[in-house]
Amino acid sequence: MATIYKRSILKPLPAGAIIVERKRGKCASWRDPKTGKTRYAPLNNGGGSKHPSGTMIVTKRKTFDVAYIDDQGRRRYRATGTSDKAAAELIAAKFESEVALRKRGVVDTKADGFSKAERRPLAKHIDDFYDDLLARDGDSKHAKQTQSYTRKVTKIIGAERLSDLSPASVQIAIGEIRSYGRSLRTCNAYLQAIKQFGCWLERDNRIPRNQLAHLRRYNAEKDPRRMRRDLSEDELALLIDAALSGDNWGWRAGRTSSDPMLCISGDDRAMLYRVAVGTGFRANELRSLTPESFGLDNDPPTVGVLAAYSKRRRRDVQPIRKDLAELLRSWLKEMPPRQPVFTLPDGMAEMMRSDMEAARATWIDNTETQAIRKQREASDFLCYQDAAGRFADFHALRHTYITRVVNSGASVKVAQELARHSTPTLTIGRYAHVRLHDLASALENLPDSKIPNNEHEDSELQKTGTTDKQPISEEVRPAHRPARVELNGAMRCKSVRNGKTAELVTGERKPLKLGVVSDEVRSGATSSDNALQRTRTFNLLIKSQLLCQLS
Repeated sequence: MATIYKRSILKPLPAGAIIVERKRGKCASWRDPKTGKTRYAPLNNGGGSKHPSGTMIVTKRKTFDVAYIDDQGRRRYRATGTSDKAAAELIAAKFESEVALRKRGVVDTKADGFSKAERRPLAKHIDDFYDDLLARDGDSKHAKQTQSYTRKVTKIIGAERLSDLSPASVQIAIGEIRSYGRSLRTCNAYLQAIKQFGCWLERDNRIPRNQLAHLRRYNAEKDPRRMRRDLSEDELALLIDAALSGDNWGWRAGRTSSDPMLCISGDDRAMLYRVAVGTGFRANELRSLTPESFGLDNDPPTVGVLAAYSKRRRRDVQPIRKDLAELLRSWLKEMPPRQPVFTLPDGMAEMMRSDMEAARATWIDNTETQAIRKQREASDFLCYQDAAGRFADFHALRHTYITRVVNSGASVKVAQELARHSTPTLTIGRYAHVRLHDLASALENLPDSKIPNNEHEDSELQKTGTTDKQPISEEVRPAHRPARVELNGAMRCKSVRNGKTAELVTGERKPLKLGVVSDEVRSGATSSDNALQRTRTFNLLIKSQLLCQLS
């Protein structure tokens, strides 16, 4: 049974109020400045430290509220928004009738939830989406980026409710982001964020159907902005040597003047490059490595990354070569347990670029003649960006690792597993690089491309029996085919089949005669009867086989 009432609220004591004693207890008495009448209101009883007893007056709201039991058996309180008691009673009766309809299944509770979510502001849903990402993945950086991309798209659309997120409006918003000069890969990131938000809304029963699911991603290969290349063996060796012989490289954490200076030594940089090109780990995965991540005593030696730091969100155990394991064994002896072995900045491209510039300068200086020096200065060897616009940043070490695996002759499946990719197309198409000398060496295994001369052509024709220079040999002739021998102007046919031999003399050779073709058509004849009467050649093979069966 629903009840209507006016909710009690607390208000501060009016100006000039005095405390008086009445039948119901202590009350505050004051004169209303508008009407000039004396008014009374009871004082609060209790209220804790925020509102001590006797410091506030208790008044009633002007509008009625309704208290009722919903279809789940929980007590609900809802405002009617009216001060008319009769109207409030009608509203309470409506609430009770809705509860009865839900209990009987007449009203769909799921549709009612969709309606409730539609009335809620879109910004609140995005905040809930961020909380869900943070609780599920635990990656605050990814959650903040996804939330930022989602807010950007909804801001361009001007959406305030869930119904404003239509596929056409989202596509227009992504097109506007592209008009700002963003790459197709960046546009795909915005599209992925808003599609992920739509999937979450459907999964959480906030919308009946995700209308954004069919939106297609752009082909990022049509607009490459930052293409990477792999490093050759000589480039990698000189890069590691430059790091070993170089000084400590420092940067400021957070890029503010008040932050302390951080440094990474040359030995650590060289080992970082070795581990990166020996495992194919990404920068964030390398940051998470501790001494406990290395299984150097395993067979084969391994390096593991926890699922929280892996891009595909599962524990990855990568095998490494034994020579790299021996270098790591001596390097990890002085490392504290359960602490990161690499202290790295957010962007390591600048660090690797400085080492590459030092390695290139040393390579150019170690020349014997001026001509060789000019030739090296004009080359792309150890350049951070080559003539084709490809970069050799820190992520290029992962490209180098995958290229090494593919060039070693590994199968596509093995290369995909070592690269830890979801599809082999990404492994072979984007990360595996092929050099010009690799293509040239593959051509060496092709057949000779010389044009055959006439003598070679005649010999091939003689093997097939299509020339008169030499009769076909018996070794080439099939066993079941009859051999024809000319004897005294007659043709004698021999056929061997199923261990039996048959001979057939066909008589003297006579020229073929052509039948006379008449233009007249007999009346009443069928199309087969009116066909032209042609001369048929005697098939010795068929005849000889029939004789073999009869004998």
